Amino acid sequence: MTVATADAAEIGSVREALAEWLGHLPLTVERTSDIVLACYEAMANIVEHAYSGTQIPSFEITVANNKLARRISITIADHGTWRTPDPEADIRGRGLALLTALCDRADVVTERTGTTVLMSWDDTL
Repeated sequence: MTVATADAAEIGSVREALAEWLGHLPLTVERTSDIVLACYEAMANIVEHAYSGTQIPSFEITVANNKLARRISITIADHGTWRTPDPEADIRGRGLALLTALCDRADVVTERTGTTVLMSWDDTL
């Protein structure tokens, strides 16, 4: 697990580290791109939506490589407050749909203590 500050500069560094780690696995370029983009979208949502006020903006990212199940699982969790997406947003508000489309499985769990995004990709290893 890695703990990071939820700001734009930090998530760029996490994205680069994730891409480097994935680069050592036998994945296609397309699959690697899907994973990196989905994770970046989850992190960007945290930066933009999860925190307000005096909370220290942070998140945890956990990456699991299950070779036996041929699955990569990534969990990204914050300790902020969930805000329901605005259904009237014309330009914005497509992040969760994008994230879901890029994953084989994506679940968003919202609780009083924060939001957790669980993503996985099958037949990857």
